[in-house]
Amino acid sequence: MTGKRISFLVLLLCLAVCFSVAMAQDMILQKNNGKVIRIVQEGIPPEFDADQWLGGGEFQLADGIGYNPPRVTPGPAPEPYPHVHVWEKGIEQLGSSHAECDGIYFQNGTVWVPHKKIFVIWKIRIPNASARLASEFEQDLNVALWVDWNQSENWEKNEEVIRTSLNIQEHFPNDYGYLDIEFLTYFRVPDVSMFTADNGASESFKMKLWTRGVLSFCDADASPNGESVFGEAEDYQVCYYELNQNKYRVKK
Repeated sequence: MTGKRISFLVLLLCLAVCFSVAMAQDMILQKNNGKVIRIVQEGIPPEFDADQWLGGGEFQLADGIGYNPPRVTPGPAPEPYPHVHVWEKGIEQLGSSHAECDGIYFQNGTVWVPHKKIFVIWKIRIPNASARLASEFEQDLNVALWVDWNQSENWEKNEEVIRTSLNIQEHFPNDYGYLDIEFLTYFRVPDVSMFTADNGASESFKMKLWTRGVLSFCDADASPNGESVFGEAEDYQVCYYELNQNKYRVKK
């Protein structure tokens, strides 16, 4: 075999390996453990140990810092924030109960500063999983999150930080009374100055912000107000800080 032919075959092998790695990086990682399915958002930052979380549900960052904080202040957000009416809360729901605010976890802390990466775990429960058919889940399960950065007491289109869909029909029917989905997503905290001109960005200040997470089924355009047939909406309040001209700002 000539040297040129060997070099060409080696090149093809390298390209195949690179393509396989790229495909693996683009895939959403998933772990099925019977009653619990853990899923990681595509493109999760490399400082997060995805394998450890998928295997046992333990949140760990690459620098050794692990978190399991209490939930932030639960809602609902007070008036005049708009209300979301969900007709069938008991079908697909956030958390273990549709009557509680218990389905969204801001996993790496409740104090937000500019450029910090916020890891969000959505805990979704599908009741009566043993009686549900795959055909019921031909449409996607959707999650979306908004943050009222400008404190306008509403959630505007440009304040959406997460929107993604999950196709879960392959998991039905199963042998359990319910199926829990734990979906890990993330976003980066922006500069509040992007949303409001007079926010004292050059001074030390803090403010409390309301967030709204929406779980919907067969409704990829679900909004933070209005109506939805299936799913649930939950509100949480977090703290945003900028200190001493952003001296303690998280680096990009």
